[in-house]
Amino acid sequence: EKLALQYNHAVKHRVRELGLGPGSRVLEIGPGSGSFVRWLVEEGAIVTALDITDAYFDTFQHARVAAMTGDVRSADLGGDYDFVVAQMVLHHLPERVDVVNRLAKCLKPGGWLVANEPDTSLMWTRKGPSAPVDVLRALCQQFAVLGVDYEWGLQLPAVFTAAGLSEVNAGVFTPVVAPGSDSLSLWRVGWPLFRQVATSRGWAVDADLDAAESGLDSPKLLVSSVPAVLCVGRSAPLGASTG
Repeated sequence: EKLALQYNHAVKHRVRELGLGPGSRVLEIGPGSGSFVRWLVEEGAIVTALDITDAYFDTFQHARVAAMTGDVRSADLGGDYDFVVAQMVLHHLPERVDVVNRLAKCLKPGGWLVANEPDTSLMWTRKGPSAPVDVLRALCQQFAVLGVDYEWGLQLPAVFTAAGLSEVNAGVFTPVVAPGSDSLSLWRVGWPLFRQVATSRGWAVDADLDAAESGLDSPKLLVSSVPAVLCVGRSAPLGASTG
C-alpha cells in the first residue's frame, strides 16, 4: 500500500487532467490492495478491477466497482472504457506488447490508455554510496530470465504508438531515497526480500549485498528509488481522420 501511494499521485493528477470525472468508466489492471480503485470511486468513476487473485477485493467493495479475477492476457476485458489503467503490471508479463494492444482495443473512441511502469536504467546516485543503486539495478536486470523487464518504461511511447494510439505522451517520476524519507523506509523493509531472492538464485554475492545494505545507513545518502515512466495514449475519437 505504501509503495503504491508513492506512485499513485502522479497517475491521479494525469487522469484528472485528461478528463476523469463522475460517470467515467475505468478498467484498472492489477489493482493490488486497491488504493487507486478507492480513489476512483471517490472521484465518481464506475470501475472494473481485474486481478489474478481476489485476495484484496474486500478492500474496495463498492456499488460502482465490478471486481473480476482473471489473467489480462486472456480474460474478457469488456470495452468502451473512458480510461484503462495499468500500474506496475506490464513489466511482469513477457507478452507485454500484446497486452498493450489488447488494452488499447478496450477503449471507447477518444478514451485513454494510461500505464505507469518502472525503468531502472534511469536510476541515479547524487550523493553518498553508490552501492544501493548499483546492486538494486543489477538485481533487477537478473529478473529478465523470468520474463520480467524492469527497464520496460522507456519503451512505452513507441509501443503505444504502434498500438494505434495518438496524442502519446510520457514523463518520469522518481521517488528520492534520503535519510528520513518514506522511500528509505520502504527500501529497508524490502531489502531482506531482495537479499533472499538474490542469494537463492546466485545473482549476487554477500559482499555486494552487505555494501548495499550498509549504504542505506549513510547520512549522505541521496539516490533515486525506481523511476516510473507514466505514459498516456488516446484512442481515435469518432470522426477523427485516419489519413
